[in-house]
Amino acid sequence: MPDHVEGATGPLTGFRVLDISTMIAAPFGAALLADFGADVIKVELPGHGDTLRSVAPMFANRSLYWSVLGRNKCSITLDLRVPRGRELFLELVKRSDSIVENFRPGTLERWDLGYDTLKAANPGIVLVRISGYGQDGPYRDKAGFGTSCRPTARTVAFASGWATARVNRRRSAAIAPPTIATWS
Repeated sequence: MPDHVEGATGPLTGFRVLDISTMIAAPFGAALLADFGADVIKVELPGHGDTLRSVAPMFANRSLYWSVLGRNKCSITLDLRVPRGRELFLELVKRSDSIVENFRPGTLERWDLGYDTLKAANPGIVLVRISGYGQDGPYRDKAGFGTSCRPTARTVAFASGWATARVNRRRSAAIAPPTIATWS
């Protein structure tokens, strides 16, 4: 497959990413990889497309979210839940460097596309998993978006003393630090 962005250059030129994510965080991460020259293939559900295509605000019948988060990506449709879709996806995995997903933990495993299956198709594949509350732990099965995670992050910030120290030092409202990444 040739690069989909004509003349794309950047530090990630030649790096292929399969973006099977939905909504905000993971598509944003994949868009940043595309901005740096990666060949990002956006996998969408047949007959429906990505949810972001219909999220307001709209301009000229096009979602502004999709315009921003779908930029520099080549879109294809595959239903990963059915055997033929899974088979075609694994063929793409063989020729890719990374996969970005943000399903609830256990979803890829239910579709028989867990990390062990992906690694069997391509031993060098890097799987990037983005979820509101991580892949394990007590809240792993909860759906998580930024708005639902903020109260939890603030609770952790106060419990750890981070927010209290900030309030005392600046005498201003406490704001939890943004979570950049977690490692488990």
